[in-house]
Amino acid sequence: MNDERYEKLKELHGKGKLKLKDSAEQVHSKSKLLTKTVGLLKFHENLMVFNNYLCNPANDHNHTQNIIPTLRNYIVKRSDVSESIREEYLTQIFNHIELHNKILKIRIELKHQTINVFSNELLMKKYETFFVDDEGKKRANLDLIKEALHQQLEEKNGGKPIITSITFFEYSRSKDKPSTKALVKLSYRDLIFNNYGLNVEFSNGESRKIDLYKDAIYYKDLAHGVDGKLGTYEIYKGEKSVPDSPEAKEDAKEEIINQIINDKENPNDEPIN
Repeated sequence: MNDERYEKLKELHGKGKLKLKDSAEQVHSKSKLLTKTVGLLKFHENLMVFNNYLCNPANDHNHTQNIIPTLRNYIVKRSDVSESIREEYLTQIFNHIELHNKILKIRIELKHQTINVFSNELLMKKYETFFVDDEGKKRANLDLIKEALHQQLEEKNGGKPIITSITFFEYSRSKDKPSTKALVKLSYRDLIFNNYGLNVEFSNGESRKIDLYKDAIYYKDLAHGVDGKLGTYEIYKGEKSVPDSPEAKEDAKEEIINQIINDKENPNDEPIN
């Protein structure tokens, strides 16, 4: 991509974000008129949460206009609101999705790293979670989205696991009022642009550091590095542990025996006098 094209895309992206903000305000305005006319609290709550999700500027995936007929049926079954009020809202939703997807294509061309593209079928299952009361169905649908997201993240990382969430907790030591509070929560988006670390120092001068990268955790001994470097003593890259089978144990035993035999510094390798 040449500089002229890049600058043009940046300009289109900037203007698009402003248009998207105005469009979101129109969605909320049309929705407010619709739910006020219908007068049902649950209807209002469901539509409000859906609108908030659809119009969230932090949304880094595509949307589908396939939701329009489903929304229309949902509204018709729950009210006799006038067609004009209903269709004004649905038209605004349609236009907002169209604008959102156009801007997403620009972001893809600009090589924004947080973009994900889902199938219309998966998106419809996500939308469904805002309108159903069955918690089991909600969880099942959300699990499908989560699985698809994780698959895309691993594909972008060369097929290797990637850290999706980091949470730093505070645990109360009170026996009377036990509690757990999340102090800091990070997602894979944060780890795309930054690495994070935690230093722990002891009174006797010992210290340890935990470094968090997008696809690995490094445990380091700060006090005993080699040649001025931090002493890495363990790296974890999300490998799943496999229960030891008899075959695995036998292979491990054979490997140890071979290592002893091949170790030239081992006393067993010394010549017999």
